Amino acid sequence: MDVGFVGLGDLGLPMAQMISRAGHRLKVWARDDSTFDRFGEDAYEPYESPDALGAACDVVGVCVTADADLLDVLLERGLLGAMRPGSALLVHSTVAPSTCQRLADSSENHRVDILDAPVSGGRPEAYQRSLTMMVGGRRDAFDATRPVMESYAARAFHLCPLGSGLVCKLLNNGIGNAHKLLDMRLTALADDLGLDLDAFFEVLQGSSGGSWYTGTFHRYGWGVFPHTEKDVRLVEEILVAAGSPESELRALWRRSAEVVADHRQHRE
Repeated sequence: MDVGFVGLGDLGLPMAQMISRAGHRLKVWARDDSTFDRFGEDAYEPYESPDALGAACDVVGVCVTADADLLDVLLERGLLGAMRPGSALLVHSTVAPSTCQRLADSSENHRVDILDAPVSGGRPEAYQRSLTMMVGGRRDAFDATRPVMESYAARAFHLCPLGSGLVCKLLNNGIGNAHKLLDMRLTALADDLGLDLDAFFEVLQGSSGGSWYTGTFHRYGWGVFPHTEKDVRLVEEILVAAGSPESELRALWRRSAEVVADHRQHRE
C-alpha cells in the first residue's frame, strides 16, 4: 500500500517509521528537509510538495500540532484536493472535531474518506506498536485503513461518526489533565510533609490511591502539561456547543489550564 505521512515530530516520526517497517511504501513531505536525516535506514520516498504526495497515495496520515497547521497542509497547500477518489485521510492531530468536518465538506466532490484518528501514547509506544487509536468516520474506511493503523497501534476503536474519535480523545485528555493537576498538588503536599517521594509514589502505584498518572509530576515536572491549554479549550468548545451542564470535572480541568498558563507567563 502507498502510504503518505506529514508531521514528523516526536510522535509522527516513529509512526512514519513503523509504517515503513510494516512493509508499506512510505512517502513523506516535510517543511524542513533536514527532518529526513532522522529516518536512518528506514525506507521512504520524499516529496517536494503536499499536493504531489496526496496524489501518489492510497492513505495519508497527518500528525501536525494545531488546527491552522492542518488546514494549511491539507487545504492551502492542496494535499486533500490532490488525493484521488477512494483514498483515505487519517487525521492524527488533536484538533477540533469541526475542523475535520470542514475537511470532509471540502472533499465531498472527489470522495476522499476523512477519518479523525487521534492517538493515546507517545514515542516509546509508537515504536512498540502499542498506541491506542480513537477513530471516527465511515466503518468501511476504518476497516480498509486498519493495516496502516496496526503498523503503530495495538488497539484501534471505531467510535462511529466523523469527529467522534476526537471527542473521545479530548475527554480522555480532560480527565488526564485533571489527574495531572491533582498529582502536582499531591507531590507538593507529600514533599512538605517530609515523605520520601520515590517511596511514596511507589506505594501509591500498588494501592487504592494510585492511577496511570501517579507520580508523573514528580518524575517529569511541567513537561507533563505540553498541550493542556489547547486540549482544555477544545473540549470546552465541544461541551458548550452540546449544552453540557457545569460539573466538578470541568472546573478541575479548567483549573489545570489556568495553572499551566500562570506557569508559562511567569517563565516568560
